[in-house]
Amino acid sequence: MLIGLDEHRPLTLLEGNHRFVASLLLPPNIMLRRIRIVCGLSPHMEDCCWYKTSLPSLSHYLKNRIKYFWNREADVSRLPQLENSRSASPLTGTTAGASSAKTD
Repeated sequence: MLIGLDEHRPLTLLEGNHRFVASLLLPPNIMLRRIRIVCGLSPHMEDCCWYKTSLPSLSHYLKNRIKYFWNREADVSRLPQLENSRSASPLTGTTAGASSAKTD
């Protein structure tokens, strides 16, 4: 995962640094087929403490953390719960947490 201001300026690698460096050891045609990169670009990235760590960017982050600390709209625990938490897994077709042994 990369973040940056635009496609012409340096990017910051946030996640997957070991995988990215390891992929550089592959031939370019294989690397370009196998690696998946997610890149977020914003002209406001200078305000992000993850892109450019500085006292102003950290204070901006802290200000927003305090501002939205009690914001109930951003609270994910308020999202509706699934009716059946033991839903079928799309990969295996099995029910999560279910036992494979039958009891009659």
